Amino acid sequence: MKSILLINTPKMNYCSTKNNSKTELDIDNSYPIGLLSISSYIKHDNRFKVDYLDANFYHMDYNTILKKIKAFNPEYIALNMTFPNMHIVNELNKKIRNENPKRKIILGGPAATLIPEYLLKNSEVDYIVKGEGEETVLDLLNHLESKQDISTVKGIAYKTSGNKIITTESRKPLHMDHLPSIDVDNIPEEIKKYSKEVSLVTSRGCDSCCSFCSTPKIWGIGKKYLRSYSIDHIFKELENYEKKGFKFESVHFLDDNFTNDWDRVEEFMDKWNKTYKKKGKTWRCISKIKSINNQKRIDKMIDSGLTHISVGVESANPKILKSIGKGLKVKEVNKFQRLCKDRPIKIKGFFMIGFPNESEKDIIKTINYIEKSQFNSIGINIVMAYPGTRLYEQIYGKDKIFLPEYGDIDFSKIKTEEVQSIMKKYSSAPKTSLSKHVSIERLYELKELAYERFLKNR
Repeated sequence: MKSILLINTPKMNYCSTKNNSKTELDIDNSYPIGLLSISSYIKHDNRFKVDYLDANFYHMDYNTILKKIKAFNPEYIALNMTFPNMHIVNELNKKIRNENPKRKIILGGPAATLIPEYLLKNSEVDYIVKGEGEETVLDLLNHLESKQDISTVKGIAYKTSGNKIITTESRKPLHMDHLPSIDVDNIPEEIKKYSKEVSLVTSRGCDSCCSFCSTPKIWGIGKKYLRSYSIDHIFKELENYEKKGFKFESVHFLDDNFTNDWDRVEEFMDKWNKTYKKKGKTWRCISKIKSINNQKRIDKMIDSGLTHISVGVESANPKILKSIGKGLKVKEVNKFQRLCKDRPIKIKGFFMIGFPNESEKDIIKTINYIEKSQFNSIGINIVMAYPGTRLYEQIYGKDKIFLPEYGDIDFSKIKTEEVQSIMKKYSSAPKTSLSKHVSIERLYELKELAYERFLKNR
């Protein structure tokens, strides 16, 4: 039986950041749901041996990863790639290729989906999987093993022997309930042992189209491309966690908007109340404010065990909210905070600074809003333009590839430990500012200032 090794690639170049490794492990107990779903899907087919390597959680450097690959000795290697770790994955792929040129390298993830042709031209990769990978990876493996024409495999890009790049027809979205439960066996034992929370993604897609977000490009634009697990399937996933030894106390739903369909939320809560509420288990999620800006809805969720909810605000400036297509008004954010005030729930707000037409005065307005807000915690990111987004096309056009560039943050210069900790958690570090009015150096200063003032006011 031929084998494939799935690698959860490092988010950082750990060989050069050993001093930060303990801190990183403390804050990054995440695991890649998509890769674990692909693992389960291939195993379910039972035609290939599947191995798995979490190089991110264990902070593996290149040499350690190569030693592990040699020990597994797979015919195929599949890796995930995001824009922040693109340079790491490209370097790793070069080393894999040098070590054994016969191994086939398959690349998936957000960056691979958005710029497949660029990666095929500029990196050591044999096949790109676009979009969701479960059916596509298995179909590709079967075609390669049976020496069939891979141009019939939907949802991939590859380079021919004559260096011509072929991009095949997109694959129809899968019915989510047809997916087997994610491969919980491959989640690191340390997380299973010490974490009291498990994560689930119960839907794919989003019915909004914010200018900075790549979700519409990856999953499809509009509500018709938004797919969800049935409520029964959600609980099947949770039962699988329990069977595999997870003694969780809480569930974190990572959907872009878990509360998109209120009828579905009510069905979920009814089953949760019968299954887990009496056991004292709780849940948290990400939501759009518009979906839940109603006292009865918020109280009903809290009553069923909701303890934390995160919402995207982005800016306190109406002109910015309108320009990015957020579909949100500041007064709606204010109402949401009032509805949650004095309730047994913690609320988190996500903000962004450095939009193209944003001035320092605009940013200060958002910082002032953050400082006076009722949020229990916040996350602030400096705006970046990713290929495939409307923001990217507004700035660069459609024809050229300008990759997001990242730098290193010197956390030692940050005054307080608490601000350092938050900055490390939201440590995406763009090298350039998209704002015509505010430099990248000043954006970092303003970001730190926002955290300082928020924490001081708490």
